[in-house]
Amino acid sequence: MVYAGGDTFWSCGYRYLSPNYMAVVSKSIDGGQSWSRHELYSGSSYGYVRAVAVDPSDSDKVFAIGYKNSSYAFFKTVDGGSSWSEIVPTGYTGTPYDMEVHPTYPDRIAVASSSGLYATSDGGLNWTKVTGSFSYASDLYQSAELNALVVSTTTGIWLWESWSGYPVHWGEDPGVAAINCAVTCSEDQTLYAGTAGGAVWASSFGVGTEYETHSSISSGELIVWPNPVTGG
Repeated sequence: MVYAGGDTFWSCGYRYLSPNYMAVVSKSIDGGQSWSRHELYSGSSYGYVRAVAVDPSDSDKVFAIGYKNSSYAFFKTVDGGSSWSEIVPTGYTGTPYDMEVHPTYPDRIAVASSSGLYATSDGGLNWTKVTGSFSYASDLYQSAELNALVVSTTTGIWLWESWSGYPVHWGEDPGVAAINCAVTCSEDQTLYAGTAGGAVWASSFGVGTEYETHSSISSGELIVWPNPVTGG
């Protein structure tokens, strides 16, 4: 689920209508009490929206990525969901898990997939793989504190600073199977990460790229920030 500001949230998935799976996104404007469904693919066979993202500078502009039958499909709306356009994402591959829009350039979009980190600079038409350093990415989080896209992978946390160059590995590897999600907290200058095994880890950071090592947090110390959560 993605927070879009105010009482507005977006979610994505599919609707099963035997024998077909319909690709859908849903929108709530009352904090989740009620939802309106948008079917982005309702043809035969298989449809599934795997990730949705909102333009930080325009909450009416929303992007979605998933499957249409056996092909990848990218969708967008510029009017809050009243109408949708579809793009075939050339160069993209892998199961999509999360998506983020650049904080100031809405045509720049990143997707975490089972094949790595992919990005587009033309609104979703052409995609390139950002790096070969990791082959699986599960979660993205745009950190204002770090001025970087935080990428959660099976090999730890990576930072794509200013969305340019190549992602760099965050400090020491915590030695866990996979990092599923991560957020930064501006109040105590800490990055919190959740792992595939259900544990929570914290990593303190200072100025620039002086990052310290990870330390575990007990289950009773789990902190969610910001509130509401704005990550994918």
